[in-house]
Amino acid sequence: MPAASRRLNVRAIPAAAMVRAIAGRIRRLWLEAGRELPGCVEAASGRIVASEGDDALDSLAALVLARGGEVHVVEASSMPTSTGVAAELH
Repeated sequence: MPAASRRLNVRAIPAAAMVRAIAGRIRRLWLEAGRELPGCVEAASGRIVASEGDDALDSLAALVLARGGEVHVVEASSMPTSTGVAAELH
């Protein structure tokens, strides 16, 4: 895991990760295997909106990959946070 100064812990601010992903600012994204966040990402704002059957974490991963970032899915015991999401910024 990268130095703390380059990590984003999205425990309290999942929308911040979405906005950074849309802007292409996430270099590496770590997602906890099996973790889900119901909803989808509103592309213009990065807001998570209710959407039946969608997973906002899948949307986040797709945004990061589309902008040249890396996505790593790891077991909970390997996550640096308990939120299921962590990111290294550019």
